[in-house]
Amino acid sequence: MTKITFLAILILYALTGISQIYIISDLSSLSDQYTVIKSGRSGLVAPDIDGTPYMMDEFSEGEVIINDSICIEKVPLRYNIYNDKIEYKNEEGQILEIGNESTSYQFDFDDFSFHNLKYVLDGNTQTGILELLVDGNVKLYKQYRLEFAPAQKAIGFQEATPDRFVRKEDQYLISIGQELPYVFSNAKKLLPELQKVRPDINSVIKKQKIRIRSEKGLCTLIKYCNE
Repeated sequence: MTKITFLAILILYALTGISQIYIISDLSSLSDQYTVIKSGRSGLVAPDIDGTPYMMDEFSEGEVIINDSICIEKVPLRYNIYNDKIEYKNEEGQILEIGNESTSYQFDFDDFSFHNLKYVLDGNTQTGILELLVDGNVKLYKQYRLEFAPAQKAIGFQEATPDRFVRKEDQYLISIGQELPYVFSNAKKLLPELQKVRPDINSVIKKQKIRIRSEKGLCTLIKYCNE
């Protein structure tokens, strides 16, 4: 599919407001419009880095939904946590990165559903890749976090450590209605917001013995808010 044809499809859906998803299997549609070629390993080329920047090193076949209108099927996908980008492999075996933040994307592969979204952290609006855990009027998202730790020389009894990728604690976000997702650091601070949706939320937590500090407990709580 050419660039002109692909753009024509986007314009058609924008003008008509059609909600039906148009399904294609042409990977060149992604590379023509929405990717930059990757080089190196997450910008870090050294082969002796411990750990991995990826959620999973291997690519998994999935689908990419663009602007809620166009679905590209059978796309080899993986999530680069360090770069906070979704990568895919094209038909020539090149690894490319989907990096257009002005376009809405949904990436579904394995049992994950990732979205590039604006969100609020400490009062500041940012854009990143979020996993949708619970859908509905009240949505629950998860943000994976990882950092690069440079090598450290041996000091005293402390052994030397190589360059490495280190996983950090995941963050959880919530959105109610049309508001932007926002990061909440303490589940208890979330309860006053959920009470606006379900005033009986505290009694439900006690009755069902929901552990709100766990991901499973948060999912149970948000699903109840959507009932």
